[in-house]
Amino acid sequence: MLSGYHNKFNPDDHYEQVLFRSGKGLQTRELNELQSMQAHSLRRISDVIFEDGNISKGGQITIDLDTSTATAEEGDVYIRGQIRTLKESTLNIPLIGKVLVGVWLEETEITELDDKALLNPAKQTRGYQEPGAGRLHASAQWGLEHDKRKGDFYPVHEIQNGVVIVKSPPPQLDAVTAGLARYDRESNGSYITSGYRLSYLHTKGKLQHYTFSEGKAHVEGYEISRTSATPLPLEVDPTLETINSEPHPFEPDSKGVMRITLDHKPQHIKYIDITAEKTVSLTHGAYSGVKDPLDDRSILKITRVMQGRTSYSIGKDVNLTKGTVDWSSLGKEPAPGSSYKVTYQYRKKIEGKAIPTKKGIQKISDPVIIYRTADSNRVNNTATKIDGTSRFVGKQLFSTAAENRQQDDTDLVITGAVKGSLVLVDYEWALPRVDILTIDKDGEIRRIKGLSHAWKPPVPDVPNSQLLIARIYQDWVNPPDVSNDGIRVVPMSDLEQMQDEITDLYDLVAIERLKTDAMTRDPASKRGVFVDPFIDNDLRDEGIDQDAAIVDGVLMLPIEEEVIDSTLDKAQLLDCKSETILQQLGKTGDMKINPYQAFEPLPVRVSLHPWIDNWSIVVTRWASTVTRIFVRDITIGGWGRLSRTTTSTTTRNSQRLLSRRFNRIAHLRRRTVAFSIEGFGPGETLKTVRFDGVEVTAK
Repeated sequence: MLSGYHNKFNPDDHYEQVLFRSGKGLQTRELNELQSMQAHSLRRISDVIFEDGNISKGGQITIDLDTSTATAEEGDVYIRGQIRTLKESTLNIPLIGKVLVGVWLEETEITELDDKALLNPAKQTRGYQEPGAGRLHASAQWGLEHDKRKGDFYPVHEIQNGVVIVKSPPPQLDAVTAGLARYDRESNGSYITSGYRLSYLHTKGKLQHYTFSEGKAHVEGYEISRTSATPLPLEVDPTLETINSEPHPFEPDSKGVMRITLDHKPQHIKYIDITAEKTVSLTHGAYSGVKDPLDDRSILKITRVMQGRTSYSIGKDVNLTKGTVDWSSLGKEPAPGSSYKVTYQYRKKIEGKAIPTKKGIQKISDPVIIYRTADSNRVNNTATKIDGTSRFVGKQLFSTAAENRQQDDTDLVITGAVKGSLVLVDYEWALPRVDILTIDKDGEIRRIKGLSHAWKPPVPDVPNSQLLIARIYQDWVNPPDVSNDGIRVVPMSDLEQMQDEITDLYDLVAIERLKTDAMTRDPASKRGVFVDPFIDNDLRDEGIDQDAAIVDGVLMLPIEEEVIDSTLDKAQLLDCKSETILQQLGKTGDMKINPYQAFEPLPVRVSLHPWIDNWSIVVTRWASTVTRIFVRDITIGGWGRLSRTTTSTTTRNSQRLLSRRFNRIAHLRRRTVAFSIEGFGPGETLKTVRFDGVEVTAK
């Protein structure tokens, strides 16, 4: 605060004027308060019309994705009761995430020490070159919210993932906009006027990449506009459920190998519990009847005990007692201090972190080999020792072609377990979930996660203050299923067409009732005579291909069609002969345009091959369908004779026809496209090429 400056203005005092009285001294605080009163009164009126950050002229922003910069044009912005003029500025912005671009307003007190022009310029007076009142200097500049500058920040533009979110076009009258928004909200609610469709691209790492198309929408009455498509990465964050001891009987093939397909795709395998069998060499104790301990725990049974060619009977000569080989029975027994071999079965538990996911087979512990096939389509050729014996396993790992099929993420391959034993698998899997994508009146895109459920995940509710854009079904195995179910505006032309179609529908229902009544009263076969009224194909033999066509009650020869692909490089034209109808033989003089050959550099040309993809799928055994397309309106002058034939063409909204007459296809067919770029000048170097925001390598 300047020394000697006094200003006691307070809006709560409700003082409207400064009343100067004769004979009373003038106070400097009165002049200061007079300015504050006028500024406060003007701001209260202007705040009704404008809001801080509203643009009155210019001030638009453009994004350069190659340089990661935003250019804010020169313009006028309303801030704190005044229109502030800003110069053009270029700002460095990140292309991922949300960025606010606005105005930094800094106020500085200026005195004669800062500006000598503030000294009294009146010569030949007592106060010449004496200091007087100071000045309040306001500086407004474009900047980002996270910039470290002095002053206050007022947001103007919002940039999300490199795309400017246009809320409403300038100039903005806040009171008028609020009134229109209230009317729109109460009469229509929130809706999409155009665009705003979500498409899935691919999954990379822990992110699912989508693209959000350009368009316009009205949310809570406020218009939200996007001028270009926006990349939208969403985190892969499923809810995991643990499956404990999923059982699978071990039935190996001739090579002792078995593929186990789990019930669900495992995100993480915790344990695998199998029954293994091994043979070890033990040294008998120092006295008869001793119990020789075994190294493993959870031993199920002893299957064989051998010393040389001598075999000992299980249960008579030797027993299993608390994980030891018990020789306390009165049967045969090896000599103390001699060695013998014991074959026994035991439960073996392997932790999931020890299970490799790389290609091929990796040995964990002899004799059990377990591996996942998540990263390979087929098993690589690998030689692995099992029980000390080198066994070649690889593409011929399975005995039949069906067993050697392509593997997926739910497969485990196990060898070394006991045939007929139970394999128990503990793992975690991702529960399916339905998420919804919404947008609010500020243009912010939100993902609302649903509740995960094993069989039927519920769809979350849309908040009242947000507009539904799309639903995303996640099963975490297949690509996410995106359904663009947002409320969309129906054009008046479609409503009029719908009204006409409803009228036609009533007429068709009435005609069908008459036909049904006539068919009921007069059957096709009467007194041994077969009669077909040629209404439709119901009375024709479905087991034989019908060459003739029925069109509007007339049996006629069929018309064959030939579908010509419009994407062919060479255009297909009807046979024709050119004839001159109108000719202009006169001409005028000429003059040179741009005689000095001064041209701007021509832009490069990008061509997409093919640039359009059309195809038709027609499956029919009767010729009536195709013939009816060409013969639209037939007037019958007598049975078996056509007296007049006219053709009419009706253009309809193909998208609505498909949704009304056919089932929507889940996926369009895949097609490889190529694009070529030409038109570069000598010395120009092509650094990067991006197709729909994805960097590609030129060939």
